[in-house]
Amino acid sequence: MKQIITKIKIHAPKEVVWKNFTDTSAYPKWNPFIKKIWGDLKSGSFWELVYIVGPVYLPLPMKVDDKTRNKEISWSGKVPWIVAVFSFGQHIFTIEEVSKSEVIFSHRCILSGIFMDLGLKLSFIKEPLVKIQNQMLQELKGISEAAYQKS
Repeated sequence: MKQIITKIKIHAPKEVVWKNFTDTSAYPKWNPFIKKIWGDLKSGSFWELVYIVGPVYLPLPMKVDDKTRNKEISWSGKVPWIVAVFSFGQHIFTIEEVSKSEVIFSHRCILSGIFMDLGLKLSFIKEPLVKIQNQMLQELKGISEAAYQKS
């Protein structure tokens, strides 16, 4: 099992960051990592169109594992046509309050399976994945800080 962790400091209250991150209908406008979600995070299961490598996005069935409002949400899933032995992923998104108007937002991606282990060892998955996850965090920072400044 391998982990990729990305973090960013956002100058906005946790409620603003949570609202922007959980508004999945807006993902196509700002999120380069998860381009679209069918269904919603409240239902417990959904499909996501998630970045794989290069310009490749793949639709994956996901299940919400845990959710604590304004603090953390996690979901997990596997490539449906490949047994979990080959490819399984979990995403844990956490908001850590630094002050009333500043948070650390982190994304922990836990990958396992033969395909993921091989891809991470050969770096053809890890480097592009870290890059696009950091882009996602930068975009979330931008929209959250802009929303906070308007309020």
